[in-house]
Amino acid sequence: MKFAALLATLSLAASTFAVYVTSADGTKIWAEATGNPKKPAVVFIPGFSCSSLAFSKQWSDPLMTSNLYMVRLFFCG
Repeated sequence: MKFAALLATLSLAASTFAVYVTSADGTKIWAEATGNPKKPAVVFIPGFSCSSLAFSKQWSDPLMTSNLYMVRLFFCG
């Protein structure tokens, strides 16, 4: 699934929505979205030795969820 299609799929959610997708090379990617789909999108991508849980404070911040559409990814493996 292309990233734009992933964002379109996730934007259908009214609140938090999570889905597993498979990239062109077969890598499984977990994606979760929260916030207002009509607001600017911010994508959180974890770096080395980090998981998407590193963004939990942002994820649960009411100011951020009301003013942004947040997507976080986790690359398994």
